[in-house]
Amino acid sequence: MAVVTFGGAYLAQAAIEIRRWLAPEEMLDGLGLAETTPFR
Repeated sequence: MAVVTFGGAYLAQAAIEIRRWLAPEEMLDGLGLAETTPFR
């Protein structure tokens, strides 16, 4: 989850295009989860 919450667009691009760790759909799922999870 840290990939989608810290680092922004550069880490997203690296995770999807450069390293191919995630598919674009998986990145969007992670972003949605990160945005709906409360900080505590």
